[in-house]
Amino acid sequence: MSMSENAERYTKISDRFTQLADDLASNLDDWTSELGIPGAAVAVVRGDEVTTTCTGVTSLEHPLPITDTTIFQIGSISKTFCATAAMVLVDRGDLDLDAPVASYVPDLRLSDQELTGALTTRHLLTHTAGWVGDYFGDTGLGDDALSRFVGKLAKAPQLTPLGQTFSYNNSAHNLASHVVARVNGSTFERAMSDLVLRPLGLRRTFYDANDVIGERVAVGYRAGRRQRWLRPRAHNGAGGVLSCVADLVAYARHHLGDGSPLMRPETLAESHRTQARAGSLCDEIALPWFVDTWAGHRVVHHGGTTNGYQADLRLVPDLGLAWVMLTNSHHEHQLDRRIREHLLGPDDELAAIDPPNDLDECVGTYEAVLAHIEIEVQDGGLVAFVRDTARWSRDEPEAPQVPTRLAFRDADRVEALDAPFAGHRGEFVRNPDSGAVEWFRWDGRIARRR
Repeated sequence: MSMSENAERYTKISDRFTQLADDLASNLDDWTSELGIPGAAVAVVRGDEVTTTCTGVTSLEHPLPITDTTIFQIGSISKTFCATAAMVLVDRGDLDLDAPVASYVPDLRLSDQELTGALTTRHLLTHTAGWVGDYFGDTGLGDDALSRFVGKLAKAPQLTPLGQTFSYNNSAHNLASHVVARVNGSTFERAMSDLVLRPLGLRRTFYDANDVIGERVAVGYRAGRRQRWLRPRAHNGAGGVLSCVADLVAYARHHLGDGSPLMRPETLAESHRTQARAGSLCDEIALPWFVDTWAGHRVVHHGGTTNGYQADLRLVPDLGLAWVMLTNSHHEHQLDRRIREHLLGPDDELAAIDPPNDLDECVGTYEAVLAHIEIEVQDGGLVAFVRDTARWSRDEPEAPQVPTRLAFRDADRVEALDAPFAGHRGEFVRNPDSGAVEWFRWDGRIARRR
């Protein structure tokens, strides 16, 4: 494509997204009201332009207007911050993603010696370490919180062989943050400030709640109930970032390749390159970005859900486009999907196929740390009854079972058809030797068949 054709194409894209961003601003009030979201901040980045829309309030009890500098929890988008720091160290030659983690953390002890010696930082960043990943123990607020947490990983049961299976792993990312800290010779939070936050000028991005006491902070809600913050320090690498939409615009621009001086372009490209197949939450995993194709475009993204907050950060490199969404309410990703469809258009129609002849091989009860799933045959198809077993507080009632029909996209991959899970992807994972269904991957995690 010639330079003039490139310029013409970019002008058309820019004109289109100027109107779409303006339309998004007019829709956001209605969408958040309908979904019961107290407050939201959304920014659309295209080239040098940024359109930011804020709606609602920081708190139902003590309301202040949401602004572009209002602080939210951004949950697992934090994993991309940790990985960005790791890639800075890679770019400097201080970290090798394929070297044993034990070479940087000599006191590491996992469930067996062979695993300890073979584990690499690439396994950690791609969710392929294979052990139970949803351990959220609190090891205090001291500088030793992270090392104490890592010391407990020897008790984490290994579910699948190292490097074989994608299964979302929060504790692996806490270990990755420990690697970053050890290589930098500091605490993790200091490493992040040195390697990412200060170089990018992110002045309103924090890890410590004490640092945001003077800022305008959004309070999180679930079903209209105010939630506790629940912020163990050891989990800062996996989910501890506190930030605002203005800072995340600068962060998104770096990942779009605007020339921010963190790393060489080829190192940045490696962080977005597909590393492994995923099959739930996303089709592919990068470092540790999710990768999907939406409406014909490769979308590099990550979301975040914590106690009363949901966030979304998406990059569309071929359009030079990114957007950020921060909210202070749990809404089952419904607002995320509306924004995505508004900016990129609807995804291709579900390419459903006829169900396999033997649906009974998928039927059963599947258990993971955060979910109980029962799959049955009804009317010639599969129905999943999903119960969230996570508890954000002791007084929270047990979640009900929620049914959703499953449509097959290929022999083992399925997609949920019914709210609130519509669009969620699952996958039946087979034993590599016997070929029998052994796991059901849902919400990114593998659940064992009982």
